[in-house]
Amino acid sequence: MNGEWDWDKELATCDPDFYKHTQTLFLLLHVNGLAYQAKSMVNYDPVDQTVLANEQVDSDGKSWRSGAQVEKRMLKQWFFKISDFRQELLDDLDGLDWPERIKSMQKNWLGKSEGAKIKFGITAFKHKSIPDVEVFTTRPDTLYGVQYLALAATHPLVQTLAAEDTNLQTFLTELPNMPPESKMGYLLPDVRATNPLAFEKATPDATKASLPIYVASYVLSDYGEGAVMGVPGHDTRDHAFWKCNRPDDPVRVVVAAPAQDVPAVPHVPFIQPGQLTSHSGPLAGLSSSKAAQEILRILTKHGRGEAAETWRLRDWLISRQRYWADATRAHILFQAPVSEVLEWDENKIAGVTRWMRRLYDHLHEWRAEAGFLGLECKFGFTRNTAASGWRFIRSNGEMGMTRVLQDTPQAFGNRFASTPKNYFISFAIDDDKPLSHPGLVEPHQFVESLRLENARKGNHPETGREVLYPLLMDLAKEGNRESKKLWRAVQETIRIFHYPYPTEDGTLEMLTPDTLKCSVQVNGKLRCVVEFDQPESILKGEALEDWVVKGVLDSPEWKDKVGQKVNVREAKKTIVVKGGKLVNFVM
Repeated sequence: MNGEWDWDKELATCDPDFYKHTQTLFLLLHVNGLAYQAKSMVNYDPVDQTVLANEQVDSDGKSWRSGAQVEKRMLKQWFFKISDFRQELLDDLDGLDWPERIKSMQKNWLGKSEGAKIKFGITAFKHKSIPDVEVFTTRPDTLYGVQYLALAATHPLVQTLAAEDTNLQTFLTELPNMPPESKMGYLLPDVRATNPLAFEKATPDATKASLPIYVASYVLSDYGEGAVMGVPGHDTRDHAFWKCNRPDDPVRVVVAAPAQDVPAVPHVPFIQPGQLTSHSGPLAGLSSSKAAQEILRILTKHGRGEAAETWRLRDWLISRQRYWADATRAHILFQAPVSEVLEWDENKIAGVTRWMRRLYDHLHEWRAEAGFLGLECKFGFTRNTAASGWRFIRSNGEMGMTRVLQDTPQAFGNRFASTPKNYFISFAIDDDKPLSHPGLVEPHQFVESLRLENARKGNHPETGREVLYPLLMDLAKEGNRESKKLWRAVQETIRIFHYPYPTEDGTLEMLTPDTLKCSVQVNGKLRCVVEFDQPESILKGEALEDWVVKGVLDSPEWKDKVGQKVNVREAKKTIVVKGGKLVNFVM
């Protein structure tokens, strides 16, 4: 990825002077019980004989390196006990100045849930003694409606039975290749479960009946105990699974809206809390919250359940780690702001390389056409320091570039005040608007905006150079070797990190474009974007509204696309926003 490093500062993790510190830290963790070994179900490549991360297994269940069919194996692995800090991790999110979407993702990753752990007795006709299966649920009020149990492929009971059941072995082999939304399940033969409420005299007969047990792909081994109670009447996923595997068996509804004994919508699970129905026996008529409390009281009394919380976060398996390095950094910087959700995509790396090649070609063509001189921006003029003269900014496009340069230090200076030599900014000159995100270089927007055509539309070619320099400086700070090569091609005397970064000179408010682009809506729906003369700053209220309406009606964009269909003179209301950048005609 065109990275550049100072090899005098190279270190190797295999160097004893380095890994002695790693060993010291690891031993400290181990002594304090924060590093330990345990068996875990992993993705195993039989050809490379190594453990693979989930991302290294393709959609066909094969290794992305060797192409071998990946196997599920129970192997001893090393873990870091990060689960000890899960509550602190959750609590401290509130104090972070992060986008809410990112904090929400972190909370979901931690996955704290409050509910109950419930034990179901197991009867296996070919086995003398089988341990209870423990499930976690956030809805103990639906316990009367349990119609099956579903287990993850890694559940101990499944592994025990697979040793003697060849059909189960085949199912487990095919399971990784099933899509995540698969409703297929394997019914464990000669094995049944018993609802813990079955021992209560007043419990309805339907709840006392033994329950089938399935192995299902939708059950996650890292949630709860790798087992769930199936309640088709009150869970969408359970309902779909039941209808796929037991289409002829009725769905039992044990919770409904108040004053109803059946769900309001037939054949659709009732997933909200409500009031227990007659199928809940002695608890019929209680609200979900009160019924949950009573059920927990009964279960706790007989040692069949208790209130509990569970977390999606599991201890960190460290036996298989990868070093993503510069490829990941470049991929993230080129794709999206840090607040956006971003999935790893190998193909995007090729796109980054193409982008750098385009920038290289573009810069050399620009240089061949115009050359580059040292410039300073001030009061709508740029000073040619080589010729000791002043040049007037000749076009809106050129003014837009200069305005971005003046807006950038103001937008980012305060954010990076603690590290003034480490600004990471982006430039985009499209439509005279800076499209940038603090802390992120966005070259893909820059290249699409800064084309040779802009320079040929009256822009002084030196202005484009004023924008290119800071872009190259930002890329160089991200460790991009190619940016330094480009710099040497256009600046032969001053090294890249010695060149002054753009600073404010007080001219930003003076660099106003002659025209204004206005998004035009009709009843809140965008119909076109028009361009007209910039209104004077003194125009306010009705005067500004009249100016904007006239500019819209006189524009060719409005006349060609909308004017013949909509008569805005009949609008009930005209709303002008942001000084004329948006207008909405309410008809």
